[in-house]
Amino acid sequence: QSYHPFFRNKVPYAVAWIDMDEGPRILSNITGVDNPHEEVRIGMKVQVEWEEHEELNIPLFKPA
Repeated sequence: QSYHPFFRNKVPYAVAWIDMDEGPRILSNITGVDNPHEEVRIGMKVQVEWEEHEELNIPLFKPA
């Protein structure tokens, strides 16, 4: 359940720490899955998918 109106049409969603190959760790959403509770796993490979907005771009990740 989402309490913020922006996310109401995006549930269910998974938030994850992404360990980048370059070293940084990013907190982001996992997209491209129908049931994140069953499909998202620790250690799974992901790839970045940018969500473009008027003044900023948000890095989201989907299964590789």
